[in-house]
Amino acid sequence: MYRYRGELTAEQVATMTEFIQAHIGTVDKMFAAAGIRLRSGDIGKVSPADLARSSLLQRVA
Repeated sequence: MYRYRGELTAEQVATMTEFIQAHIGTVDKMFAAAGIRLRSGDIGKVSPADLARSSLLQRVA
């Protein structure tokens, strides 16, 4: 995981936040497209906390 060293404007932060909120839950859809179920339940409705508890994922940073 990397962190941006520059300064962000309030507008940049807002744009990035909107993007993240619009795409939350898409990680499990990406894996599901490859035939991998990270958690039980509806695809696209898996929360970040659900993913953190998945025995199929390993934290790297």
